[in-house]
Amino acid sequence: MELKDEPKPYYEVGETIQYGCKKGYVYLLPFSMVATCEPNHTWVPISDDGCVKVKCARLQDPSFGQVHYIDGKISWGSRAQFSCVEGYYLVGTPLLHCMLKGDEAYWDGPSPRCEKIYCLPPPKIKNGTYTFNDIDIFQYREAVIYTCDPNPGPDKFSLIGMSVLFCSGYKTWSSKPPECKVVKCPLPLLPNGRQVAGFARRFSYQSTVTFECEVGFYMQGSDTVVCSDSSIWEPPIPVCLQGIKKMSYFLYFSGSFCLLACFKIYLFDVRFPKSNHFDT
Repeated sequence: MELKDEPKPYYEVGETIQYGCKKGYVYLLPFSMVATCEPNHTWVPISDDGCVKVKCARLQDPSFGQVHYIDGKISWGSRAQFSCVEGYYLVGTPLLHCMLKGDEAYWDGPSPRCEKIYCLPPPKIKNGTYTFNDIDIFQYREAVIYTCDPNPGPDKFSLIGMSVLFCSGYKTWSSKPPECKVVKCPLPLLPNGRQVAGFARRFSYQSTVTFECEVGFYMQGSDTVVCSDSSIWEPPIPVCLQGIKKMSYFLYFSGSFCLLACFKIYLFDVRFPKSNHFDT
């Protein structure tokens, strides 16, 4: 609030002063806007609650959407956030501000609208195709499945990437399209070791092979490798080194009973006179 008239240096008992609301505020009944000088030369207190901010018009929820007032009110300085239900996307500004213009309050833009999500056909790929390739418009969550064409050569095409794509947003597919190409990893040879699983004549994309070392050798690296889309084994094929791999032993006691725990998987029950830890 603010004084309507210029203040005087001195007021007599019984004199009154008139208050008014500042710009951007309006008077709210039944609050008093007049203060009176009391016999003890004090003013009868008045409340600022008599003036409230000018409000913007309440916004309507868009079809298939809703408006949320972030600040819980619609007076100037407030914000309105718009959103759409699943399967629809927002066209327009998602956030509006209630602004003061002169003595009135207005939203700083038109309300957005919600429109149905659709997708254009997904990208075509070399050496492959996808289902429903005769459709021009895909609805929200509709999906296609990619497959690779038969390869006239000795090695088949491998599908690299996601085989299933679905319409996840306005003109947006769930992921980039896959790729169809020949993936051929070299024979998985392990000197001083042997292959124990994943036998095949040809090793294509995601072929998996498992190894073990011969007696007297230990393995450095992973015992399982996978043929990657770059036609290399990942992780690299391990190495079999001669000797015994260094292992740590830990002794656990409970009374006179001792459990000797070896590295990773070996467990032995033994009895020792005292606790110990040693390496070999």
